[in-house]
Amino acid sequence: MTKIDGRKLSHEELEKIRIAAVKRVLAGESPELVIKSVGFHRSCIYDWLSQYQKHGEEGLKAKPITGRPPKLTEEHLNQLVSVLQKKPTEFGIEKALWDRESFKLVIEQTFQVKISKTGVSRLLAKLGIYSKEDYDFSANDSLRERVAVIKMEAKKSREVLYFISNHPITNDIDNSPTAICLCAVTAKGDLRFILATQEQAELVGNQFTESLTLTVQKPVKLVELDELKQFSYVTGTDGATATDVNTDSVNNQDPMSTSFYSASHTQYL
Repeated sequence: MTKIDGRKLSHEELEKIRIAAVKRVLAGESPELVIKSVGFHRSCIYDWLSQYQKHGEEGLKAKPITGRPPKLTEEHLNQLVSVLQKKPTEFGIEKALWDRESFKLVIEQTFQVKISKTGVSRLLAKLGIYSKEDYDFSANDSLRERVAVIKMEAKKSREVLYFISNHPITNDIDNSPTAICLCAVTAKGDLRFILATQEQAELVGNQFTESLTLTVQKPVKLVELDELKQFSYVTGTDGATATDVNTDSVNNQDPMSTSFYSASHTQYL
């Protein structure tokens, strides 16, 4: 299939791509190959599959914008993405990583507006930094069981469990990437994140775990969210292995293992 440039598509066309991509995976194609063929980031296909499991095709459609007009314009949001690529300390906030509290504070300082906790959650989702639904594992039996095992292992090792993701922040107008977000979230929703340019992503990523450990002041265990979701679709909800959707990256993996990063041991387990 010819690769599609998603940056040039309307919301209606994007809906069609989401639905078609999910149908291709359900028909047996590899999620990794499907998402590569349509030109989107690899995490998108697992988000679409998750939304489909919860809401069917309705979950893949663009949501209408309702309610009162937002306090921040699209221009403000683009400016905010640039602001968040700086360290919180540059704004007098004594934190190594951004969290909900510092995110709220820098918005109020920069744009002279008041924002509620609900408003913070909506902005985090709108910017593509964090959405609660992305970390809802209840809809998939194999995924839910897998997460339960991971939580138990973290508890035994007395480490703080974080689910981490590395994904692009895109411009709503043309869907082009404007930054890379490194995000870490606990099972209870405690959020830490940083934004960086694509050129800085690798360097910032190396600093992220160290900063997270220093912030939490406890050993941490990190689990890759994309990889976790990927395994949940290789193993069907009935427990049977769906070999038709296996990808090269998971063919030789134990179905009950995942990539952990244990900061207390500074090695992959």
